[in-house]
Amino acid sequence: MVAHRKKPEIVPSELPMQYELYKQMVFAQNVLAKSQADALCLALVLPKLTSLQQLTMSASHCFYEGYTKQRAANEDGCIRLMNFEGEHEGVTTLEVLLDAAARTNICVPRLRVGSLNYRFFEKDPEEVVRLFKPFRDATHIDLRLAIDVDDDMNDVTGDTERCRACLQSGIVADTLKSLAKLQHLSFLLFTIDPRKRGTSLSRIVTPGHRWSHLTDVTLECLDCERSELWDFLLLHKDTLLSVCLSDMSFTKGSWRRILVDMRKDMYIRDPCICGTLVGYSEDGPDEGRAERYQLRSPVSGPDDMRSSVNCYVRRGGEGYPDELPLTKRVVRNYFESHVRKHVKRSEAEDEALAHEAMLDMYRRRQELDRTEPGWDRLDLDSEDEESDGERRDELAWYGSYHDYMEAMENTSSAWEDSEDDI
Repeated sequence: MVAHRKKPEIVPSELPMQYELYKQMVFAQNVLAKSQADALCLALVLPKLTSLQQLTMSASHCFYEGYTKQRAANEDGCIRLMNFEGEHEGVTTLEVLLDAAARTNICVPRLRVGSLNYRFFEKDPEEVVRLFKPFRDATHIDLRLAIDVDDDMNDVTGDTERCRACLQSGIVADTLKSLAKLQHLSFLLFTIDPRKRGTSLSRIVTPGHRWSHLTDVTLECLDCERSELWDFLLLHKDTLLSVCLSDMSFTKGSWRRILVDMRKDMYIRDPCICGTLVGYSEDGPDEGRAERYQLRSPVSGPDDMRSSVNCYVRRGGEGYPDELPLTKRVVRNYFESHVRKHVKRSEAEDEALAHEAMLDMYRRRQELDRTEPGWDRLDLDSEDEESDGERRDELAWYGSYHDYMEAMENTSSAWEDSEDDI
């Protein structure tokens, strides 16, 4: 059991001084925000960046390449993980950035935004048009939207329905439709429940609209009918080279059907079908029966079925037999002969590495000669690793699962007691 190392706690004697510094920073930031000094500064700076190719607004860990690695101690404060409390994620930040850009005559070909609360689009459509003016000739758009959720990533306030109502107007679809030169489109609206998505494909992509230069598309956490998605893909089949469909939910139609169509009628060089895929059978006596396929995303590790499905679709299926790998039997039949060469490692190899890591942890346990359950620091750096200047120290729990749960319960009780005191 592994947990990232926490930053050293401030000793009590330093708290008053640190708190005063904190208050000074908050006051200075509030002054800047109220006077719009941040927007004015950007409005002065942006026109001077004559070769500006991309604007990125990251209100969380989005677009921080390599953010999953443990940072060096002096970089701990540079990356802020997602915070779902207080002001809606990213709304004010993006407003300031786009308003500053809109005050100038710059034209930026790439925009990346995330994580952004959908309430940003609860604006007058003319205001959205004004804010997106600098991207009128954009070729790359990456939007990662979110709803308000609790600490367990659940929507307990009904925000999903409010999001659907907001985007029902088609304000996002109209904004994207106006970008005639679009080549790369990526859209995510993060929701946990595959049965309750925050919006539909038709509210992001105008039905029947075609971007003549579109080569790459990523769609995540949307719902639609199978025919809607297929119509969109078919409209762009002559230009699309890369297609990623992740955590997509069909309200009608089968994934078995669309994967066969993608293999037969498209030539996708780089497909990525992953996540939780929900649909309904369209054939035989099982017509209408719910389908659900769980294909781990690439960042979660190897998945033999996911790799097999992508090989089945890739380049018209030229490197995979014409047998849909949505059962373990088909995956086993062709994985070693047709898929293994395309992946870094298989699920079995990944499990073997995990097992070896666990054994190594216990070997370290013996080296430490520890008898009491608790946390110990592990130095995960090794001489054969490429040195990138980053520490890989982590905390490992030594002891039984019962001991761990008891320790966590005691920690939770201590926090509750401290909150009562406050």
